[in-house]
Amino acid sequence: MKTHKQQLLEHLRTKITKRLNTKAGIHQDLLENESEYLSPDNIEYAFTNPDENVRKAAVDNLRWWPHAFNHSNPRVREAAVGSDLFGPEHMSRALTDPHFMVRAAAVNSPHFLPEHMPRALTDPNPDVVIAAVNSPHFRYQHMETILTHPDKLVRRNAILNDYSDSSHVTRALRDPDAEVRENAVKSRHFSLHHMETALGDDDEDVAMAAVNHPLFRDPKRYMRNMSYALSSPHPRVRWKASDAFHRDRNG
Repeated sequence: MKTHKQQLLEHLRTKITKRLNTKAGIHQDLLENESEYLSPDNIEYAFTNPDENVRKAAVDNLRWWPHAFNHSNPRVREAAVGSDLFGPEHMSRALTDPHFMVRAAAVNSPHFLPEHMPRALTDPNPDVVIAAVNSPHFRYQHMETILTHPDKLVRRNAILNDYSDSSHVTRALRDPDAEVRENAVKSRHFSLHHMETALGDDDEDVAMAAVNHPLFRDPKRYMRNMSYALSSPHPRVRWKASDAFHRDRNG
């Protein structure tokens, strides 16, 4: 025979489980006092629920957050790092988490500081390094290391960073990866003295990026750039240059 308290707890858990299946009242159920009556199954259900609102309410709950941060599922740990309950005291552990998603979330956290940059920039996963490159704490002195990073995705992001300069564009235009070279043309530090290198690139997309660049028709080197483009081995580049030349002549 169940006691009155046991019956009450069973009733509350049944009631909350039903309410967890609806969007109405989710936050009230998870964030207010009823959370103390939730069973481990309820908590697990909330952490892995397909509804984003349910998952967020779960990891934002003071009672449940430690469980989320220690959860075996990396997506739950990632959500815990994104919670307001995640603090600077948790950064060291998050940055050494075995799963890259958790480490990247830590880099994107407001608690990520300049002293965390060395660890993030040397992370074995490119997504974590890219998050560091795009962080507010990335600086000019980091560019040399990042432009020689073995992962091309990191180098592609680095050359578009605000801290790149003309010398970095020159280096990126010699990169073995065509998309790094194309991004070098799109960099705000691309200048006229880079134009000939870009127009003569073996990859058509890189050369096209140069032809489409506003500096291609700069009066200072207009005819020189046209000459390079019109003698390009790439058909699209020759056509684009020829079309631009005739448009300019005909006003």
